[in-house]
Amino acid sequence: GKFLTLAEVRAVVDRGGLPREEEWVLWDRLYLGPPEIAELLALVKRSSRRGVSYLCHAIPAYTGMRRGEVLRLRWDDVEFGQDVVVARSKKQSRQEAETARRIDLHPELR
Repeated sequence: GKFLTLAEVRAVVDRGGLPREEEWVLWDRLYLGPPEIAELLALVKRSSRRGVSYLCHAIPAYTGMRRGEVLRLRWDDVEFGQDVVVARSKKQSRQEAETARRIDLHPELR
């Protein structure tokens, strides 16, 4: 199914009548918009004990990078001079083949 906003999920859940399993299916389709992402990042920043916790949330939020790409990130993949971050990932069909894509470095992430 399509992704749903927080308001859309809450509207369906608040109507009631859905089994708990179906509610969880709706929450799995949640799409956070910019205000919700900012709120989530603020919560992580306030609550985290280490700076890396914030980065582990901010990098995917500002770049769209997947978990595997974030975990493969190297310091030299961050090109401040070009305002770019390089996301590396393994091809699923061949574990040795690595692909890379260049993503604009968001000013907030910089």
